[in-house]
Amino acid sequence: MLQKIFTKPVELNIDGKLITFKSIDDFEFALGARTTIPLEKITDAIKASPNELDLEANAILVAIEQLSELDHHASGKGEITKSLKAINTVIFSNDNGWRDIFFALKKDHSAESSRYKQIALAVYLQYLKNRQAMIQSLKSTIRRSQRSWRKR
Repeated sequence: MLQKIFTKPVELNIDGKLITFKSIDDFEFALGARTTIPLEKITDAIKASPNELDLEANAILVAIEQLSELDHHASGKGEITKSLKAINTVIFSNDNGWRDIFFALKKDHSAESSRYKQIALAVYLQYLKNRQAMIQSLKSTIRRSQRSWRKR
């Protein structure tokens, strides 16, 4: 409760719009919808070859590993700002505005933004895990289809 009272608002310029989050809860709630996979991304995955799906799954796995390690080390030391500054924003997908969000967060060096950055990182990792699960599901469906064609 006290955290809500004493948390200063954070303003982020995302895609040319200044957005103010009055609390960490507001920020976390706003990011929650961004864990879904955009329809365009799903459509592209459905059209992709098994090899393309493997490449995407591997790229996502590398991103999850790097960001999980960053999250683990930075949260323990409270150095998320320094750790995020050192990482290339290309690791963040353009989907759902994630790259813009992290670009804006990287610019904010205030002490208050540290907790926001940790939350954004945790929610983004959930987004990546959702994408990975979608790809694994598609790969399983493709394998089942291939087996049923071989039986004919």
